Amino acid sequence: GLGDVYKRQLFTLYLSNLYETGFISVDPRMAFGMLMSIYGIAVLFLNYPMGRISDIIGRKIPLICGYIMVSVGLFLLTVNSIAVMVVAWIALLAISHALVWPSITALLMDELLPFERGTGAGFFELFLTLGTAIGMPIMGLLGGMLGFACGIRFAAILPISALLLSLFIVPKPKMITKVSLKILISTILIIVAL
Repeated sequence: GLGDVYKRQLFTLYLSNLYETGFISVDPRMAFGMLMSIYGIAVLFLNYPMGRISDIIGRKIPLICGYIMVSVGLFLLTVNSIAVMVVAWIALLAISHALVWPSITALLMDELLPFERGTGAGFFELFLTLGTAIGMPIMGLLGGMLGFACGIRFAAILPISALLLSLFIVPKPKMITKVSLKILISTILIIVAL
């Protein structure tokens, strides 16, 4: 939820700040639209293959990789405020989204009985929305008091808590058979080709 806050609200303010300081010359609203289009297209093409990888190797590894990528991407964004870095961050965010969301959705379905899945999905969305509702004031407060970089670095720490939960709660990865290894390799080749 807090990551969504950054992506939607704080990121637009961050782009405005880059525009005002001369780091980017494109209107921040247009830059945000272009970057979110790149993000959306990348996620569109990556969700299925990453979900397939999650089916082959299990949920844990994609979740851990996705959370690490979100943290690293957010932190790197505060280190260098050039336009190329912003685009690289969007690419990392798209890949991490495609790693995390299919895996976490499938994990929810794996762990719940069929008659509990709607309640489980509602509970999951409740906490996701709660993170967004709480995250907005926290990120705004930190960004206003200590600068945007502080708010972004705070957001970079948060996926580590999800990573730790994934390490201890998510079931062990599946054993990879020869057939699943062939499917995994072909899926990775499709991702690379995209």
